[in-house]
Amino acid sequence: MSSPKISADSAMFRRTALASKKRKEKRFVLLIVRNLLGVPAALLAYAFTLHWTYQSIIQPAFAYAGQRYVPAPLPFVLLTFMIAVATAWMLPQRLTRPSSAVLWVLYAVTIAPTILMSTYGGVLEFQDAVLMSLGFAAAFGVVCLGVRARPVRRPLFPRPTSTTFWIVVVAFSVLVYGYLAAEAGLSLRFLSIFDVYDVREDYADALSSAGLLGYLVSTQANVVNPLIMARGLMSRRWALVAVGVLGQLVIYSGTGFKTVLFSVPALVIVALMFRANLRPRALNFIWGSSGLILVAAALDVQSDGIVWSSLFARRFLITPARLSQQYLSFYGDGPYEMLSHSVLAPFFPNPPYPRGPARMIGYWVSGSPELSANANLFADGYAHFGWFGVFGAGIVLLVFLRILDRAAHGLPTVISSLVVVMPAVALSNTSILTSMLSHGLLAMVILLALAPRRGWGPGASPSASGESQQTSPVGRPFPAARRNTSAVAERAAGVATRAVRPQSRSRES
Repeated sequence: MSSPKISADSAMFRRTALASKKRKEKRFVLLIVRNLLGVPAALLAYAFTLHWTYQSIIQPAFAYAGQRYVPAPLPFVLLTFMIAVATAWMLPQRLTRPSSAVLWVLYAVTIAPTILMSTYGGVLEFQDAVLMSLGFAAAFGVVCLGVRARPVRRPLFPRPTSTTFWIVVVAFSVLVYGYLAAEAGLSLRFLSIFDVYDVREDYADALSSAGLLGYLVSTQANVVNPLIMARGLMSRRWALVAVGVLGQLVIYSGTGFKTVLFSVPALVIVALMFRANLRPRALNFIWGSSGLILVAAALDVQSDGIVWSSLFARRFLITPARLSQQYLSFYGDGPYEMLSHSVLAPFFPNPPYPRGPARMIGYWVSGSPELSANANLFADGYAHFGWFGVFGAGIVLLVFLRILDRAAHGLPTVISSLVVVMPAVALSNTSILTSMLSHGLLAMVILLALAPRRGWGPGASPSASGESQQTSPVGRPFPAARRNTSAVAERAAGVATRAVRPQSRSRES
């Protein structure tokens, strides 16, 4: 007969294992409920805020510029909403890799507004709007499903020492700001967002004689400065945060690019997401976009204007969505560009159009040959090769994201996510090939691949599994990290239960 002590231990472990199983089942059910109800709820709020802002604020104010609003039949509206929800279900629900952050930024800024606004933008017929939504969603869905595979853990390049890496970063920054000072001048005065256009013209004149400057400045603003701020946030070195912020302000004052200015609050918001949870819910991007639209509208109501809605809702969300529709409307009947003004220009002595897609659409929309209406990577792909170009752009993006995940493997997720935010925003306005060279995507991969895996902050050292143990941007352990200890205890209890059972059976026999 078994002793009372062994029987009590066995019963205790059985109760622990049963409780652990029930907790896992509860978490699984909660996850299903969140996906089935949370995603539609977030997108419903997003759809309503986009529709209300466009119909009530943007379209009346910009009707002179061709902004139209056409009420759509309810079945078409519901169909596009279901397409947007189905696409969101294919996205990763947690930010665990840099590719997750890229996909969610691209979805919130480009894919979701393009689909949700396609039926009432007044550019496409209702059937064509649904077709465009299905095509863009399918191409984007291929990318979402393709990045789920486990990344290769082998480093892309041999990594230098931490000291060497940061010396190179500092030297590159000195070179960029010195070059910018020599060609365009530097100013420490804060530039009003209403006075940027004269500065942009001066900067464009400087680029005409120093083409390399544009590549260097975009890399510094989109990749290097966010990396410096991320290092400061993780290590609680606020001087580094101040250096990164000051660097962005200097570039904004010298170029007039408002995106550089708004990158600072965007990075702070992403850092706060990781401070609240080690693996933050990616759906926060959708709720945050809805909140941003409402805050901008509230500021406009208080100031009796449309500045903030025009700046955030129109510039970052509505304009990319309308440009997608305009690209499909113009190139829908062909011929396509076929990269005749880009890498395949030598093979097209007589290109189909006198200008590239951005200048062609800008001229078609406004009548001005100087307007460059850049669209997202999928719309640009359609302009060049039709639907083959849309899916081709998706495949190129998938390959790039797989390389990105491999390059960032072993880094704290918060670091890689902060670095990829601004290059991901660039994909909503340019083709992926242009973004790689001109907006820092390629430099981002190289920088993440060479970045040291240790020394990012208190406790941020690589773990045995190769992933980095993370602390919050203010140095305290993430709440999720503390919750993970209970999961470890549950697994340990399960192992102990399996170990005790054979022992008790042998003693009973």
